[in-house]
Order: sequence, then C-alpha cells, then structure tokens
Amino acid sequence: MIHIFEKIAEQKIKEAMESGELDNLPGRGAPIDLSEYFKAPEGSRAAYALLQSSGHLPREVNLKLEISALQQELSRCDDEQKKRELRTSIEEKNITLSILLERYRKR
Repeated sequence: MIHIFEKIAEQKIKEAMESGELDNLPGRGAPIDLSEYFKAPEGSRAAYALLQSSGHLPREVNLKLEISALQQELSRCDDEQKKRELRTSIEEKNITLSILLERYRKR
C-alpha cells in the first residue's frame, strides 16, 4: 500500500518539476540548516519536525530551542553589555521553562 503512495508522490513531484512549479521556491539553492533537527532526541526528530513545520511545537520545546540559540549567540559574542543581556534572557527563559515543566510534573 505504501509503495503505491510513494509512486504517486514521486510522479506528482516529477510533474511539478517538469512544469516549473518548484523553480521559485524560497531558499532554492541554499543549503538546508539541519542543526536544530539534530538537536532533538533521535526518536522524536520526525515528530518535532512535523510539529515545527506546522507551527505547533509545544511551548517548552520552543523555549529550549530559543535557549539553545541564545547560548550559541553568547558563545560568539564579544561585547560585554550584549553578553549580560544574553545571559539575562537565557536565565529568564530557563526559569519559565522550569516553571512549565514543574506544572507538568504536578499533573
């Protein structure tokens, strides 16, 4: 059954390519950044990718992604004022994340 769906999908993609429907997609030709994908636990990657692409990631996951991005920015930062701001933002997001996770534990 899956084999049939794969063939149909491949045919639709081939037709779209031939008709030029895929020529002007955003990011065409640019490398795909998969770093966030590989940060997710291996067994959950597909689910997170699906939720993220549909805009439905849980708040906790979004906070973890934001914290990770801020930590990366902090590691590259040379400006002391900006470093303080980044540390404050990271701390605030970690507190919010801890509160959310504690609420789930109590349920």
